[in-house]
Amino acid sequence: MAIDWDHLTQPRFDRIVEALVHRLYAVDAEVEVMNGRGGDGGIDIKVTVDGRVWIYQLKYFPDGFPGSYQGRRAGIKRSFRKALEHDPDDWVLVVPCALTPSERAFVKDLGGGAERPHIRVLDRAWLDGKLALHADLESSFIRDDLREAARDYRAERAFLAGGTDDIGQRVGALGRRIDRLDLHWSIDVAYRNGAVVKTLRPKHPVRSG
Repeated sequence: MAIDWDHLTQPRFDRIVEALVHRLYAVDAEVEVMNGRGGDGGIDIKVTVDGRVWIYQLKYFPDGFPGSYQGRRAGIKRSFRKALEHDPDDWVLVVPCALTPSERAFVKDLGGGAERPHIRVLDRAWLDGKLALHADLESSFIRDDLREAARDYRAERAFLAGGTDDIGQRVGALGRRIDRLDLHWSIDVAYRNGAVVKTLRPKHPVRSG
């Protein structure tokens, strides 16, 4: 199960990409996530590795930025121009969509043919591929999304959002249902080492002889 990029928000998208970039580079590089309050100065994430500076700009455009979306393209241009003030070696646009040739050409042309900064685009395929290599990171965000959905549908207990307390309540409710299956017998159920173990248990004392 992968991240559903079409149904996020900009803050949620930012958190996922920030965590992913940090995971990829923090061991060998300095990763700085910028707080956008008061303006981010054209930097969402700054990565400094071996003296080179990479500036990441995160745009939550799940349906892209075709030519008809002039406002989106203008926003990308503004972010690029602000980033140039920091003299980056690489400028990286991250979007949760598959780009059209026109959209990709638009981004590549932002530099006007200059050698620096080197312009890169990281799209949905890149995000999916990198997250697949870090399944624990992907799973944590998917679980958060499922928890929110469970809360929306009032199904927190079914999702076990409350941890061991919810496990106890769910198992207790199941046990009471099992007890009602027969007047004289019940079944004790246990989960051990990946296997379900069922033990028949009399409800009343069994007389010997």
